[in-house]
Amino acid sequence: MSTTCLLLLSAALLGQTEPPTTIPTAAELIAKTLVLDSADSKCRSLELVGRMKDTDEMDVKFRAVYRSTGESAFLLCDGTDDTPLMFVVGHQMLLYEPVGPVVYRSNLAMFEIRVDTRGDQSTLLFGLASGKKPGHIFFDLPSLLKTHSESEAVAPTGGTTYRLTRTLPEGAREVYHFDLSRPCPVTRIEMFDKEEKEANG
Repeated sequence: MSTTCLLLLSAALLGQTEPPTTIPTAAELIAKTLVLDSADSKCRSLELVGRMKDTDEMDVKFRAVYRSTGESAFLLCDGTDDTPLMFVVGHQMLLYEPVGPVVYRSNLAMFEIRVDTRGDQSTLLFGLASGKKPGHIFFDLPSLLKTHSESEAVAPTGGTTYRLTRTLPEGAREVYHFDLSRPCPVTRIEMFDKEEKEANG
């Protein structure tokens, strides 16, 4: 083989790049979802953030975090001025009652967050009780993601991770973060009203 051919072959090999990774469609990501249960050993970590508004009666921001080591935390804030209303870490809870004002403390608190899906309607439910079990997050994602949306968009976020954004008919948005290397691929869920911007971090 001539020197010219070797040089051309070397240049061609150096110029080669990895073939572009095919971005999964929204339907393909949704097909991979499971019932999301923080009590399931396959659920290594989970984060839930968002805002819930109900006309003039309620406007709260929330963040819940769970780790498979049994660690859990939940923060509930006023939606208008970010005043902390409830903070639960493990079984330790501080509850702020602004009318008093009074701060209550408990050493046996546990929180529960779940989504009740009926037909094309979904309701986010919060619960608080006394007990020694860790905080619990339960989402029937296959049912939740079957509800109607105006649009769905998928964006790669690096490696095997993707972000699925769904815009709902009333203008609210749901953002699901996927890590396809995990047996329980959804790692973070964000829920926003139509005026709220996506959370950072």
